[in-house]
Amino acid sequence: MARKKKNPWMKFYAGDWLVDAEVNRLSYEEQGIYIRLLCFIWQNEKGYLPNDDNMLKKMVSLNLSKWKRVKASFTEKGILVVDGDKIYNNRLRTEFQLLTNYSASNCSVIAKELPSNSKKQGQELKESNAKSLKSKEAGTKLAGEKHPVDTDTDTDTDKKSNKKRKAPIPEGLELTENHAKYLTLKYTEEGMPVPNAKNEFEGFVIYHTQHGSKFANWDSAWQGWVRRGAKWAVENQKTKTGF
Repeated sequence: MARKKKNPWMKFYAGDWLVDAEVNRLSYEEQGIYIRLLCFIWQNEKGYLPNDDNMLKKMVSLNLSKWKRVKASFTEKGILVVDGDKIYNNRLRTEFQLLTNYSASNCSVIAKELPSNSKKQGQELKESNAKSLKSKEAGTKLAGEKHPVDTDTDTDTDKKSNKKRKAPIPEGLELTENHAKYLTLKYTEEGMPVPNAKNEFEGFVIYHTQHGSKFANWDSAWQGWVRRGAKWAVENQKTKTGF
């Protein structure tokens, strides 16, 4: 079975593509070659491709001489950058880094929300020890001796029993008016254009479905997604160099 790609989709800014001066200088054939290269760069999961002409020509179905002409044209226009043994696109590299940072942030949140196997085992051991201790306490009391009670264990257990259980994203979760208002509020606060709420929510659902995320409160998860998205939109605007 093929290994699942970490980043199966990427954001494509159609408006930027259509008005980009360098893209509009390309023929339709060159535009097709260019977008195909961008897809391969993204799928490489490193944000670049090896600068290997024999490999690259096969990716875009060109003979070597024609590929070299196209490559020279792309690098001259600045839409591809050759850096030693690497070839990449500045804008795509920025998007890739933003997504990498975003994924790392979400993994951190999920790690806090979901105990690992070792934590589960540790908790089970703690509960087992607590039961053993209670049994010893009962025996000690029967013998007429006093023994301190492990109140910390009881408190932790009580807290865990009252804590809302984490659950996968609900099937059929839909965008609400409050979800859309929160999106508008946070992007407006950052002075950024507000993205399409329906598309953004769909991306949220797809991401967490694919990653098997679990949260106790999915409204809070959405708010975290929006806040991070708004801040990364600001960073993206600072580094935006065009396709």
